[in-house]
Amino acid sequence: MFNAAAFVINYVIDMGASIMFPIVIAIISIAIGIKVGKAVRSGLMM
Repeated sequence: MFNAAAFVINYVIDMGASIMFPIVIAIISIAIGIKVGKAVRSGLMM
């Protein structure tokens, strides 16, 4: 199970900054209380 999670995380990280940045923005937005749809939209618009 841990190997699968590590594989997914490494796969996403290996995609580069252009993929990681919107994901990080969306996760941070959700963590501070913004609705999921708006957080994802904000991440994609960056």
